[in-house]
Parts: sequence; structure tokens; C-alpha cells
Amino acid sequence: MILRTRAGVVIGESAHTVSLLSKDARADETPLADFERMQPLAVPGPPVFGAAGRLWRAAGAVRVGQLNAAWDPRVAEGAAGAFAAGDLGARRAAARDALLLAMDGALDLLGLSPTEALWYRAHAAVMGGRIDLGVDLLSRLPNGAYPAVVPLLATAVPRLLAEPRLAARAAMLVAPFAAGRSVVSADGTPDRAWPEAAELHGALVPTPPPDAVALAESAATRLDGQEQRIAMVTAQALARELGLPRVHGDLPHVMGLNAYLTGREGHSVNERVEELFAVPVPLLDDLIDRGGLSRPPESPRWPGGARAHVRARLDPGGATVEELTMAGFAGELARRRYLAGDGDALSALPDDPAVRHYRALLAFRDDPRKVPDEGLFPGAVEPLTEVAAVLAAARRGRTVEISAALAADASLRPPLTDAAIAGAVGLSAELRAAHPGCADWLDLCAVRAQIHAGAWAAAGHAARGLAARTGDPAVHDEALNLAALADLEGGDAETAVRVLDAVLAERPNPRLVVNAAVAAAETGDLAEAMARLVTVWETHPDPAAKKAVESRALILWLQSPDPEAPDALRELFHRALSRPQEDDDHYRLLLRQAAAHDADWLAAASVVAKDDGDQRDALHYYRVRARASSERYETLMDEAMGVLGGLAARPDPAPWVTVELDRMVGFLMEAVHVPFGEAFYVLGMVERLADAGVLTPAAEIVLSVQVGAHLAVFFGGQEEAGCLTEDAERRWLFRPAERYRRLRDGPADDDPGDGVGEEVVRCLAMAQLALFKYADTEFDRFSELWNDAIDKADVMQGDRVVAFLRDLLKDVRPYPSRLRRYQTLSVGLPTEEEHAEQFRIIGKACDGWDGQLERLRKAV
Repeated sequence: MILRTRAGVVIGESAHTVSLLSKDARADETPLADFERMQPLAVPGPPVFGAAGRLWRAAGAVRVGQLNAAWDPRVAEGAAGAFAAGDLGARRAAARDALLLAMDGALDLLGLSPTEALWYRAHAAVMGGRIDLGVDLLSRLPNGAYPAVVPLLATAVPRLLAEPRLAARAAMLVAPFAAGRSVVSADGTPDRAWPEAAELHGALVPTPPPDAVALAESAATRLDGQEQRIAMVTAQALARELGLPRVHGDLPHVMGLNAYLTGREGHSVNERVEELFAVPVPLLDDLIDRGGLSRPPESPRWPGGARAHVRARLDPGGATVEELTMAGFAGELARRRYLAGDGDALSALPDDPAVRHYRALLAFRDDPRKVPDEGLFPGAVEPLTEVAAVLAAARRGRTVEISAALAADASLRPPLTDAAIAGAVGLSAELRAAHPGCADWLDLCAVRAQIHAGAWAAAGHAARGLAARTGDPAVHDEALNLAALADLEGGDAETAVRVLDAVLAERPNPRLVVNAAVAAAETGDLAEAMARLVTVWETHPDPAAKKAVESRALILWLQSPDPEAPDALRELFHRALSRPQEDDDHYRLLLRQAAAHDADWLAAASVVAKDDGDQRDALHYYRVRARASSERYETLMDEAMGVLGGLAARPDPAPWVTVELDRMVGFLMEAVHVPFGEAFYVLGMVERLADAGVLTPAAEIVLSVQVGAHLAVFFGGQEEAGCLTEDAERRWLFRPAERYRRLRDGPADDDPGDGVGEEVVRCLAMAQLALFKYADTEFDRFSELWNDAIDKADVMQGDRVVAFLRDLLKDVRPYPSRLRRYQTLSVGLPTEEEHAEQFRIIGKACDGWDGQLERLRKAV
């Protein structure tokens, strides 16, 4: 498969062209010569065997955001199905690939025989480490028909020998081939011989072969019977596991045993660490305890659990969260959560003495006035009591020299950091020499104090001095990070970038790459800043690091004067929303930004949401908002407000829904407070929220009367539009005004306030004026028609003239009463003089109209 920077994927080929899917759902026919010049890109995932597997793997990588591509993965999956339906060889390759890619259901669609499909499932189970399932599936195959079970089970010897029940079942599967004879296949042709079957069978039966017994005895002798646990592991594991299927030569198991024994004799085996991959974890612990092993493994040959265990023991600070979790090192996980101040993540860890200790420390860090009564490690209460005393002295403006116990315990520094930055923590010269880690921490705090004070030059000088003298790489890097910050704040972004790049040239550090990106953005090169952030996002596996990058990228986007962000930034957000996000608040920030500035993408994108309801609700809401902003859809913002109103109307709405509702109400309030007649478009949005019953009385009254006034002025300014209908008048003006009067005259707690009353009067006045202008025009028209009808009365039948005149009266008669309703509703409300004068003038005009209409009514 050939990929480009924006990954394309081959879904077909001919003698001279290839069908290259690079965007959307359309494949382009690309000349073979052009195709061969394209740059291939690696696709994440296991090695596969056939064309179908390559397409399945690529489509899966796109779905989870591991591959930057703009094409629809469903098209690639459809092409994969076509390849998988080819000849028998293609179907067999597709079967193996489907199992490698955890697509077990696809196997049943390939037209293979039931036994062949069963063999592929068994093979995948064994190679994937699910030995018990593999043995169970192999047992269902025709006995003696698949000689390949011998090399397959040979790969699983350590696990089989650790479980006698599995070993016995596996021995029965190997038995038909144990004589070393040639096997005749089903069609009568000789198949290859498996001479190692006898040796494997002998290893799996309850009595080990003589060589294995001799190996066990030799190992036990060399261990001198020390530590019964080690002797037992040696007798049970080494004799049966490490010594099979052979006990001499350069087999990996024997090499691992020899390396282990060498380490037990006091020699370092760091250079032979990759030979230890098959050694049981208890023996690896023994090597570490004796100092024979101090370097963690890197080889993929090592089982994941053993590799994670050794790395967690030898380099807990460098182990990933996944490795610590796999190894069960809850203490290190708890320490990290504590240092990060992440109480939620700390609470989610399984109960453990170390977890309880760090939970107690975090509680103390949040409130250092009281030392926790329980949960702490023995001996931790006294140092915490000292911390509380130091903090109390700091609040009184005093500086206290801390004790050796406090200087030696790095876990107690976080509660003291603010006091140290304020200069309230001292350390004697003797303790500075004895505890350089604490001295470095205090010096870092001093640099931060200078930065807080805006002393950029002094902070940069002190930070560079600390970096030069410290022996701790982490302190060195953080000191130069602070130096770069001082340079940046001092206006020298280019120097800040150079300082951080120099640090990163020695050691990778995602946080410093993010800071370098910020500095690069300050130089004006947003594209360079984004390239750095994208690099961290793509290369760092830690979800927390990815989240930090996404947050910083969002800030850069928001600070950019150009809302049209670079493609790299948009692509980063696309990929961020295409992978699971644990932090709901962060997830919603990404959605909100995409809805505001990348609506076309979000409107149709495949976005991942946790299956807990909250993220799904947020995705639904922001997708509808995006579709309302996108020209590709006919969706209105009214529908988004309908979704928001439904979420807010729930008995216990999520906090973000309440915040978003307040934000949208604020937006609508700003939208309506413009010249009357311009904001008629908010009608549907206000109506949806009002109908959902989620607006406060004050907000609903103000928004309703504002909508009514805007509609009245808008219609009044349209030659053919007429005026606001009586139904709309009642809905948007009269009822809200009546509700305000009821609330004002009711209990004090229900009074919306004079500000709402002023809004009501102002809107009533504007709507009345618009209606009056229209009514005045209608009366002029009425007069012309009336006089014309009277003039023509001599040529028309009398009853027809009377009927016509009565219809004219019926059309204009409601206007005076409608206009007086506005004035009536404003009585007793806070009314400005200009509005009061308008009400009086229009009232007099209505009196005149009524008198004229009454005289005409009597005349007809």
C-alpha cells in the first residue's frame, strides 16, 4: 500500500494505473509511474498478509485517528471485501488478517471450510497468548490431520508447562506426530516430517525427559538452596519451562537461564537483558534485588507483562501509565497523580496502602491546616506536622529552616511550594550539601519568584546558573525551561526557542516541545508552532500529553487574529475528536471550537463520544449547531436551541448544559438589543427555549417582548408585509407584559425588577408606534374607499353599498382597541417621558378614530 502525506490508499490496480482513494469517497486513476514516485507511509497495526488486510488495517487506523486521511474508511473496507473474496489464497490471507485485526466476524464470510476456519482461529489464539483458548480450538480439529500444531504449540511451551492441565491436553494433540514419522496428507501425498514432535511430547507429559531433569538438578545445586521461593520456581519453572524443548545449544530458553545464573553470581547482565525474555518474573525480581539487572528491556520479544514489571521496578519514573497499570505498581501511579494534583484520577486507583497515603497527602495539600488522622505511611505524621508549622510561619511573614527529614522527602514539597516561592522556606548550608535535590527545588522556586515579580533578566541569569551546576537532568531541563520563559516574557521569543530546542536536542520532553511551540508562535510563525505541537501529539502515547497539546493548540487558535487556522491545526482537532477523550470538559471545548470555526467538518465528521450519555449529548448539540452554520445543510439555529432546551429541561441537567444555556441567553440578549426591526431572526431560537420552559422569568419576558417589538417594526417597514398579527401580538407582547405585572405585584421574591419593566414599556412603545403607523395608513385607505363608495351610491344598489361600507368598518374598527391595549399594559410601569407622550398622542388619535367610526356605523 502506498500512502501520501495526506494518506491515500490503493483500492484497485490495472496494468498501467492504480485506483488511489485520497479524499472523500472517490478514487482517482493514477498512472503507475506517478504512483511509484509517491512516498510510502507506515500504517499503525500488526503485520498483515494480504491486500484485504492492508485495507482493513488502514481503514481501522483512520477510524481511531492514528492515520491522517481525508477519505471515507467505508470505501476502503468495501474494497477490502472485494479482495478478500478472490481466490483461495486471497481468502486464506484475509482469514489470517481478520484475526490479527480482531475482526473475527469477517472470517465466516470468506467461504472457507469450517475446519480451516477453526485452524486459523486456533492459530491466532495461540500466537496472541490465549493458550487455553487455542488448545481448546485445536482439540476440535480432526486428530492427527494438522501437523502444524507441533511448531505452533512449541511457541507456547512456557505457558503450557506452567499449567499441567493445559500441558496434558497439548500432549494429546502432539502424540500422533511424536514418533517422528512422515505424515500423509488427506490427498495421499507425503507431508513433511516433524522429528521435534517426540521431544515436544516428552516435555509435555508429566515426567520430563532426562535432560530436563538434569538441568533442574543442576540449577538447584547452583542456587545452593537459598531462598525457598527461588528454589521452588527453579524446580517447577526452570526444569519444565526453560529447559524445553532442548536443554543444550543456543535455544533462547537456555540462554536466558545462563544469563540469570550469571547475574546471580554477582555479574551484571545488562548487556544480555534481551536474553532474559523467557525467565519467570520471580527470577527477574531476584536479579534486580541482587543488582545483576539494572537496565529495562526494549525488545518486543519480551512478554508485555514482564517488560512492564521490570521497567516499573528499574525506572518507575520513566515507565508509561500503561506499563505501571499492567505491572500493578499502584504506588507510582498514585505518586504521579498526587504530584499532578489530580484528585479524581487518584480516587479512581484501586485501594492500596500507597494510594491511601497519597490520597491523604493530597487532602493535606488542599487544606494544610489539619494533618490527616489516617491513611498515611507510618512515620509520615511528624514531617507533615512540620510542614503545617512552616506554612503557619509563612502566613505570619517568617522564614523557617526545614529539618533534614523534610529536606529528604520530595513528596512533601508540593504543599510548601507557594511558601518557598514567597521566600519563607530556608535550608542550611549543611543540608543543602546533604540534600542537593531539595536545594535545587528551592533554587527553582527562587527563579519562579523572580518571574512572578517580572524580573526577567535576573530570572534568566539565575535559571541558567542552576542548569549549569545541577546534576539532575530533570532540574537542568526545568531550569532552562524557566530561562526560556524569562526570555519570552522579556520580549526575546527567538532566544527562548533556541534555548528550548537545545534542551530537546538532548532529551525528549513533550511539555518543553509545547512551550517551544508557544515561543515559536510569539515570533509570528504560527505554522511552525503548529508543526511542533503536531509532532508531540503524533509521537507521544500518553493521553495526558495529547490533551496538553490540544489545549495549547486551542489557545493558539483563539489568540490568532485569523480564525481560519492552518490546516495542521484543523487536522489536529479532527484527530483529537476522532479518538476517545476522557476529560469531558476538554472534549466539549474541542467540539465548541469546531462548531464555531470548522462547522463544515463537524457537521458530517465521524466523532468519537464516550458511551456515558454526557459526551453523546454534547456531540449532538454541537453537531446541530455546526449544521446550522454550514451551507451544506438546511438546519436552522432554532433546532440547536431545541436540543439545548431539551437537555436543560431534564430534572438534573449537566453543569455544562446550564453554562451553555446561560451563554446562549446572553448571546440572545445581545442580539435583540440592536435597532428595532433587525433581530427578527431570533424568533425561532427564543421560541424553542421558551417552549422548553428553561428560561428564567426575567429572561423569558425580556426576550419575548423584544422579539415582538422587532417583528412589529420589521413588518411595519415592509410595503407588502402589513402589521403584526393579533395572535403574534398576544404571544410576544401582551402575555409577557401581563406576566411581568403579575410577578411584580406578587411576592417580593418573584419580582423580576424594574429593569425588566423598563424593557417591557420600551418594547410596547415601539410595537405600538409601528402598529399606529400602519393603522394610520389603513385609515387613509379606508377614507378613500368610503368616499368612493358614497360617490358611486347612485349607480349601485343600496344594500350592496351598505354591505361594502360595513366591511370597511369591520376591517379598521379593531385598530383603536389594539393600540389602547399597549397603553393599558404600560400603566404603572416605569415609563420614560417620550414613551408616555407617545401613549397620550396615540390615545387621542384612537379617540378620534372611534368617534368617526361610530358616526359612520350609525350612518349605515
